[in-house]
Amino acid sequence: MSFSISSSESDRGYVLGTLILTGLAVLFFFAIGVRMQPLEGDLTRIGSYAEKDFGWNGEQALFVRPLYTQGTYEHPHDVVVVGDSFSLSRPLAQWQNHLVASTGMSLVTLDVGKNPLRDVLAKQVFQQHPPRYLIVSFVERNFPNQMRGAADCLPELAATSVARPQLEKAGEVQKTAAGSASQLAKRPTDWPDLRDVKPSLGATHLYLGAMRSHWNIERTNALTVKLARPDLFTNALSDTTLIYKGDLQKIAQWDPVSQNDLRCRIDTLWRQIEGPGRTKLILLIAPDKLTAYSPWIADRRINGLSSLATIAESYPDLFPRLDDSLKRVIEAGVQDVYLPNDTHWGSSGHTTVAHTLAAFIRDYER
Repeated sequence: MSFSISSSESDRGYVLGTLILTGLAVLFFFAIGVRMQPLEGDLTRIGSYAEKDFGWNGEQALFVRPLYTQGTYEHPHDVVVVGDSFSLSRPLAQWQNHLVASTGMSLVTLDVGKNPLRDVLAKQVFQQHPPRYLIVSFVERNFPNQMRGAADCLPELAATSVARPQLEKAGEVQKTAAGSASQLAKRPTDWPDLRDVKPSLGATHLYLGAMRSHWNIERTNALTVKLARPDLFTNALSDTTLIYKGDLQKIAQWDPVSQNDLRCRIDTLWRQIEGPGRTKLILLIAPDKLTAYSPWIADRRINGLSSLATIAESYPDLFPRLDDSLKRVIEAGVQDVYLPNDTHWGSSGHTTVAHTLAAFIRDYER
């Protein structure tokens, strides 16, 4: 009898000890998650990096409301944008707001994932009321693949000449008080609801951090890179930023054979859009973060991977040179042109893109 009682007490003690240790571990991981700060950037989310290290600490200029239409294309617009997340991710900061404010043109933005370019071109509203400008906007690393889905390669058509479209006068958009970016936003550093903090967040952060620091193994698509200048971003670790692994892997899409195919598709789309003489095509290609900051990346082995400039130089009538404009403002010391915790532009990047595009349109219309 005494042996049975002793064994039962030992089992209860083991269970209680296990529960206490588990509770302490959960509390520890919870505390780590709180300390990481609320996840805000796509790269911190992908890589389980801490926002306290990579979150932007400056201010972002925002519009009161978007000045453009997004997602629904049922009525005529001066500008139709078909693009990826660089045209969609931050509606109150987007470059489209600045373009509408500075030009007075009406604009609609469509997600290429939900509205393939071929479907947009077939829409009745596009056929009957062609826009003055069709802006096709993709990120650099996906540009060749996106063009394979967006346009055919028709060598006979691609070899024909292109006549300058005769654009109709732009329509007037309704004037509003939100004609410029008038709000300054800061990144939230405190969790609004601690119930949103999952212990798994802290546990994953510690596990991946150990793999990186002790074994130099990266199990996610978010990478850290050291910078030669510590004044380009406002995050706490200002000499380090995050990039997407695809920025390094894009070279496979830009080999000589792929570039020849890409040029054929560009030439074909160019003639399909501008051939009828009423719409101007613009290819607005967002440079990868690695491309934009390449002059200031400490590891020179990962520079020189971009072929975007080579393609853009071949088509000066189609490509606004975002790569050059963005590098100029970065070199001048403008911070968070791209967000340190994200693949996308900050508000200063969106402003730069809009100014570059507006200047491109002005030069075309002269």
